[in-house]
Amino acid sequence: MTTLVLIPSGQTTWQEEGRMVGSADLPLSDTGRQQVASWADQLKHLSVDVLYAGTNEQITETVKLLGSTLKIKGKLLDSLDEISLGLWQGLHTDQIKQRYAKAWKQWQQQPQTVCPPEGETLRQAQQRLQTAIDKILNKHHDKTIAVVLGPLALAVIRANREGSTSDQIWPLSQQPLDWYKYQISNSQLLTNK
Repeated sequence: MTTLVLIPSGQTTWQEEGRMVGSADLPLSDTGRQQVASWADQLKHLSVDVLYAGTNEQITETVKLLGSTLKIKGKLLDSLDEISLGLWQGLHTDQIKQRYAKAWKQWQQQPQTVCPPEGETLRQAQQRLQTAIDKILNKHHDKTIAVVLGPLALAVIRANREGSTSDQIWPLSQQPLDWYKYQISNSQLLTNK
């Protein structure tokens, strides 16, 4: 039995201000550091064997804090980076609604059909992220694998693992930040937190 633990990166000041983060490199806020410390305490009992993460600043800071408590060093892969939101990064959602009204509405309803200006499509990100997760799972059978992802990337993988449709990715990404555990046997999802 393989255990996959998906952990969000801690919060940044942009998230606290209602700005779109995407793949922008930002440090964790004080709240973000507190979140990570809490998750690390909760995850101690899982005996994580390997810890993977993307290379964005908030993700690597999350990994360092987790790794310190869990006594494990993280392996960084750019294929696990947060989804690039291009020119939407740093904007408040109200600004995006005003400047890109049609694309924003479409992003809410059918995100897989939208590419933020100078960003990446959700379909590209899904393929990149799921390929990376599949490689990790294939490499570490019968282990407890923790993966730190940005909130939108986490929502993409959660939607895949939980059988949700693409239109559920945005609502999943807006849920309070928390970690999720999946028991996997023969590449099938058995349980989740």
